[in-house]
Amino acid sequence: MASKIKSKKSRKIKRKCLACGKKIIVEVFPDGKYLKGHYFGTLPALNKGTGKDKEIEYWECEKCINEE
Repeated sequence: MASKIKSKKSRKIKRKCLACGKKIIVEVFPDGKYLKGHYFGTLPALNKGTGKDKEIEYWECEKCINEE
């Protein structure tokens, strides 16, 4: 009898560390877990082009998290 193994396919998203500006490639799994970055939610921001409010995601890289 063969066992069924579910593969955990992940996707990679590019984000920017708001503390140091470094690019982060975050690996996101179907269950919502992620690796290689720390997410703190969204922040309100002003869109410079239109002057309308928008939200940006607050991410930090491993190095910035470990410095605190």
